[in-house]
Amino acid sequence: MRRLFLICLAALLAGVFLVGLLEKDPGYVLIAYGDTTVEMSVWTGIGLTLAGFFLLYLLLRSWSNTRKIPAKMGGWMEQRNEKAVSNQANRGLTAFVEGKWDRASKNLEQVADRSDTPLAYYLLAAQAGHAMGDDATAEKNLHKARKNSGNNTSELAVGLAQAQLQLDRGQLEQALATLTRVKTLSSSHPVTVKLLAQTYERLDDWEQLRKLLPELRRSQAIPAVELAKLERKVFSSLMRQTTSVSPNAVAQLEKTWKLLPKELAGDPEMEAVYASQLITAGAPAVAEKFLRKALRKSWDDRLVHCYGLAPGEDLVQQLQLAESWLKDRPNNPELLLCLGRLALDNQAWDKAQEYLEASLQLSNRPETCAELANLLARLGKPEQSVDYFQQCVQGAAAATALAPLPRPAVVASLPPGGEPGKPAA
Repeated sequence: MRRLFLICLAALLAGVFLVGLLEKDPGYVLIAYGDTTVEMSVWTGIGLTLAGFFLLYLLLRSWSNTRKIPAKMGGWMEQRNEKAVSNQANRGLTAFVEGKWDRASKNLEQVADRSDTPLAYYLLAAQAGHAMGDDATAEKNLHKARKNSGNNTSELAVGLAQAQLQLDRGQLEQALATLTRVKTLSSSHPVTVKLLAQTYERLDDWEQLRKLLPELRRSQAIPAVELAKLERKVFSSLMRQTTSVSPNAVAQLEKTWKLLPKELAGDPEMEAVYASQLITAGAPAVAEKFLRKALRKSWDDRLVHCYGLAPGEDLVQQLQLAESWLKDRPNNPELLLCLGRLALDNQAWDKAQEYLEASLQLSNRPETCAELANLLARLGKPEQSVDYFQQCVQGAAAATALAPLPRPAVVASLPPGGEPGKPAA
């Protein structure tokens, strides 16, 4: 404020000084050009000079603005084009969210063709084409997206999108090839690892999926609960696969069992799977020893179920051990079924019938009906046997799978209704 005051004061003093000078001598200006002369006062000369400068300024300003018109028009057109692209992108994305795939595919593809960053729009257009079953459109947009991928990150995005579409179409081998290539770009990317796991699972390639489990855990590609379920499925499937294809199944089963993580090695579900596969592989005695140790640590009905199907080296001792469990669990239908089967192995027919009927009263299960019907047929009671077979409407497969009695070779047998340890007469 003080500075402005000083400037105004100086201008005022300068004006007073100039006016004083002009009052003494207004002076004149003479302009001569050839025979022409122009004479005017100093004030007129100053006014004309200022007017000339002002006119020149206006002319130069007008020329400058005229030259900027094309640039301004270009900027205006560009701004208008950007707004049109933005509006079309919004329409395409809205249609995508609403599931209007045809409209979404067309709008997003057009936006991608006009956009400076087309990759995401091409990928979304490809997904929309796939969703409406137009694989040609999907592949066309994936190809365009691939052409516009300029670095590893964008190549990764294109590869993952392509692998997902291939998985959705059931093209498992192609998806595996795509994901193998994508994995070279980012070996630990969560989505890559997750899609690889899905591919291996659908290909029943359990060994490769087992090797992938540590990466799934490190990358946190799937929630912990789902990972735990997947681990159970992987090792269960590996053991079942070993039993069906390996000529040395028992050794392979033991090898697979040792590969289980610590948290699964003591899991009753996995122990039951292992024991059942040992039985299937023709090693029921090995399964019996394993189950006896597992049941000593913790009780589980699934293990008890397997124990009744695993005749050991000493059948009498095995039945006695199972009967000792009955003191603490007299009304356990699974244990009673197990006892019935072990009594069958010992040829203690009356005792087997007693245990099976007691189990059936507590739980009307088809496999219990089947065992009882098979026993009654062996004892020469066809009418009762037929009655029980008729109760096995959903257990026909279990009934036809039963082995003819007597069961496996008996080490020590029981007389009908007899006690363990006393040989048959």
